Amino acid sequence: MESNTHYEVQVMLPPSETNRFLQRMSIFRKFTEEFFIQVTLKGKSKGYIHLLEYFNKEASSWEMPLNDIMTTIRELVL
Repeated sequence: MESNTHYEVQVMLPPSETNRFLQRMSIFRKFTEEFFIQVTLKGKSKGYIHLLEYFNKEASSWEMPLNDIMTTIRELVL
């Protein structure tokens, strides 16, 4: 939710369902003043939760191994 009147919804679908999803979304259009859809094909998302693994309990530090993070980023964008 971006505000009391603006929402963002992320939906991941198999490619075989994309056309049917867009057809059904046209029904939703009559219930809203603004409507925006962004489509990402073959998108990959690992989110940010895996970054919590980098907390070093012994040192009580959030220092992160940047080389490992850059490797993860490269894997996600390729």
